[in-house]
Amino acid sequence: MSKITMPLLKIELESWLELKKSMDAVPNGKMTTFGKYMNEKYAFKNDTILNEADHNTALLLIMRDHVQEIN
Repeated sequence: MSKITMPLLKIELESWLELKKSMDAVPNGKMTTFGKYMNEKYAFKNDTILNEADHNTALLLIMRDHVQEIN
């Protein structure tokens, strides 16, 4: 299972939120979910994250299953 660091996850979330904010201003703008975006970009191979519509829940699932601390 792929891993990601917490600082990188934070950067990815902030970037995705900015993009989502821009897309929300576009009529009929379509945006991929945070879970799907992260699952595809980092090859998590996690169907629970892939199918999660809420970005907060997806974030928690990624933190639980895929964040690795750097020592």
